[in-house]
Amino acid sequence: PSTSNGNPVSLVARSFKRAIIPTAVVLIQDKFGSFQPVRVLLDSCSEINFITEKVAKRLKLQLYPNAQDVSGIGEVRTKIKFSVAATIKSSIGSFQWSSTFAVTKSISAQQPGEFIETSDWKVPETIELADPLFYKPQKVDLLISTEVFFDLLLDGRISLGHGMPCLVNTVFG
Repeated sequence: PSTSNGNPVSLVARSFKRAIIPTAVVLIQDKFGSFQPVRVLLDSCSEINFITEKVAKRLKLQLYPNAQDVSGIGEVRTKIKFSVAATIKSSIGSFQWSSTFAVTKSISAQQPGEFIETSDWKVPETIELADPLFYKPQKVDLLISTEVFFDLLLDGRISLGHGMPCLVNTVFG
């Protein structure tokens, strides 16, 4: 096509779909043995579990020296100085797990990156979502790595329809 002045114009229509990063609200044990809710990102590709400095301090978890370099996309490197031992558990079932978490300033940008309109989604009322506010941009407090990721998955998947997300059953909901 060309414009009225004869200059050629190209129109490109692009659509992109954002993936919904799997998150959950779990309970984590503080120094005094009480469990407090935190929001976790479930990452099947990370080799290391992470916790933010802010949450480690709030829970008063003991810091252990742990000098290591962590690299990510584009070989961006982050120096880890400390780790903590922590226990998490499901708020809906008996799952409980203890591990080491590298302490970092931040795990990711808010997830999701922008508000997701879900009013047309037909999520069965009997489903208990692992992160009831998954559609609202929020901070991530913990990252759970591949160390236990696949143990979190249970039988059961529900498709919300063509071009829609799929619900995957986990120990967290």
